[in-house]
Amino acid sequence: MGDSVIRFSQYGGCHGDFSYYVDGLYSQSNTAFSSATPGPDAIHDHTNQGQGFGFFTYEPTSTARLSLITSLAVSDNQLPNRAGLTPEFELTGVKNYPSADINSYLNFRDYLGILALNGAPTSQLTYQLAYSAHYISQKFNPDNVGELLYEGVASTAFHSDLDNTLEGDVTYNLGAHTLGTGFYLGEYGVEADDDSLVFQVDSAGKQVGPPFVPVRVINNANEINLLAGIYVEDTWRINEKCRVNFGLRWDRLSGFTNHNQVDPSINFTYLPWTETTLHGGFARYMQVPSFQGISPGAPAAFAGTTGEAGTGDVNPETEDDYEWDVGAVQQLLKGLTISEDAFYEYTHRYLDTGQFGVVPIFAPFNYKHGYIWGTETALTYHMKNLAFHASTTIGRNMQKGVATGQFNFDPEELGYINRHYIVLDHQPLYGASGGATYNWQPYSFSINTLYSSGLRAGFADLESLPNVVQIDLSGQRKFQLPGIGDVIDRVTLLDIVDRANLIRPPEGIGIFQSAYGPRITVYDTLTVPLPALGH
Repeated sequence: MGDSVIRFSQYGGCHGDFSYYVDGLYSQSNTAFSSATPGPDAIHDHTNQGQGFGFFTYEPTSTARLSLITSLAVSDNQLPNRAGLTPEFELTGVKNYPSADINSYLNFRDYLGILALNGAPTSQLTYQLAYSAHYISQKFNPDNVGELLYEGVASTAFHSDLDNTLEGDVTYNLGAHTLGTGFYLGEYGVEADDDSLVFQVDSAGKQVGPPFVPVRVINNANEINLLAGIYVEDTWRINEKCRVNFGLRWDRLSGFTNHNQVDPSINFTYLPWTETTLHGGFARYMQVPSFQGISPGAPAAFAGTTGEAGTGDVNPETEDDYEWDVGAVQQLLKGLTISEDAFYEYTHRYLDTGQFGVVPIFAPFNYKHGYIWGTETALTYHMKNLAFHASTTIGRNMQKGVATGQFNFDPEELGYINRHYIVLDHQPLYGASGGATYNWQPYSFSINTLYSSGLRAGFADLESLPNVVQIDLSGQRKFQLPGIGDVIDRVTLLDIVDRANLIRPPEGIGIFQSAYGPRITVYDTLTVPLPALGH
């Protein structure tokens, strides 16, 4: 069983018109990613992580507020291994290199800052203006020998994205109508630097040699992507029971991908009785692809090597969706509520994420068209000392044809997808979850359960993985310590049946290998209040 250490601190307070809250977390464990093996102990899966959050507000006047939000998340992660694999390639001078000893890392950095001004000059008028800066990066540090032997490619890959955005919103209340408008401007500076070792191959795709010596391929890319949008909306309160919202939005994207689109929307809520709420709506959406991982020069750079991944359109397109949804919420008894929601979505150029061959470049690609549907039934109950929730879901994501990123598939599979609808491996067909919490001061106990039919796998996702079942328990006790306050000790037990839940089937090493859910795990969390500043 893996060991974990988590340290968390938080602090907050108010001084006149100024308020603040900060927290920080440091953790280390042997579960950086989902384990590549079904056993209780992952191989080479250690992680060191740090997170921080800050929220600061200042009210210069009685009708305005200035806010600053900051956050950071950093992690250095070993990539999990599987033992006993057979090398796919040869490397001159290396005779024996077990797959369990591969020492590759995948590290992440994420920094965010948001400065916002909110105001309400009159009872009818409100506004918000916000600027944000966001930097994210991921770096893959390979074990050159191990990656070359088992995948034929060892890529030191660094991808980063620096975003600067400005957005504003204004609303004006005219009684039965509330009008709104706003804008969005975003600049996304993307950099992708990949320094790879690969083997040369012949016309049949076989490794050239002996000698079996790798060659170096450098493939770098950068681009400034611009996104702009404006919208208008009207919320019409027809009467006390019925409300309708009409909206229209225009967006334009330029950079790796160029597109502009006008999207309408309409949504309503209706309360036929005090305990009943009905809702429904329609909207068209433009989904922007992730800019990280796009590398237009990769196909040419890796041609004739073990990093070659076939042909296809590298630059993804925007996704165009049409969605309808309906639902109802009914209060059955005091504290007991049931809800039903259903949606149907027609997709055009549906965005998914793949990789360029075995090179660790996570890049978006598009299916041609498809549809998604789903329903959820939920039940919640809240009383003084007891609360529980339960829900069931049914849904499918079906897509046909590949519009971009065709190199993610072998020719036979690509041909099948272009002729048939396939089930994507994003969501199970069936799912159910539930939980309950009981407070018996100074104790509190809870249980949470999860079930889902298996995700899809295999050729064109025609196979189904085993069902997923997980049950978690937790209990906590509150202690009153003189001079300190309320100290809480919480013990959590994950996967009490110790079931090996397969999430992704094995296809190789590193980012291509199998993934399993957590095995039985125990956490003990101690919460201790800190004294106020200045005391």
